[in-house]
Amino acid sequence: GRSLTYAEFKPGEGDAEWVPEGGLKPSMEATLEEHTITAGKVALTVKLTEEALSDLPQLVAEIRAEIINRIGLAEEEGILNGTGEGGQIKGVASDMPGFSLTSLQIENAGIMDTIHAGYAQIVSTSNMAYRPNIVLLNPLDAVALRREKDNTGRPLNEINALPTGLVLVESTAVEQGTIKIGDFNFLNIRDVWALTITIGWENDDFTKNLVTLVGEKRLLAYIKAQYKTAFVSDTIANIKTAITKQ
Repeated sequence: GRSLTYAEFKPGEGDAEWVPEGGLKPSMEATLEEHTITAGKVALTVKLTEEALSDLPQLVAEIRAEIINRIGLAEEEGILNGTGEGGQIKGVASDMPGFSLTSLQIENAGIMDTIHAGYAQIVSTSNMAYRPNIVLLNPLDAVALRREKDNTGRPLNEINALPTGLVLVESTAVEQGTIKIGDFNFLNIRDVWALTITIGWENDDFTKNLVTLVGEKRLLAYIKAQYKTAFVSDTIANIKTAITKQ
């Protein structure tokens, strides 16, 4: 539908404990809160002649592929950074907590170290309930990561590989100088309308033998409050400062 209402679990105080025979079991107070988010639509159109549609199927296939690609790029940008206004969905990046782990101290910290630090924050604060599987970097930062070297000139990414199960994904939706890492199994993306490409007429297209290809998709994206700690989003500079040994 136009919007989605979902329930968030708000855990209160109380942890699971071992209980002796006949002992009182611990309890945890918890409440549910409902949140409603609105769907957004991403779209792109192109106008062709009916002659091109009939005579040049390869060109039409390339145009369809380009529409799909450009919608995909806009969708990725919106899922992370959407404003929630002007038809956009509300992006999830603002819901991801910043880096706050203070127990790491590293000399000459680099980009790879910031990735490990973000990973460590997520698995340690959750008692390993979350396993980060994706780290998002701007392509320029990904290049800088691959060029990092130690004092002997050996590439750092050969010495200090990504944590097990973590995949580096380059995205222009991520601002240069920032890092987003998390267990993206806890990012919810709901397609209201699957990506479709339709053909139709508008205005006097019929008399001009013109047609319009319309590509569009409607979706929602959200992270429930109790799963926000499965993510870290911060600047590389901030994380470096936090983990560099003074």
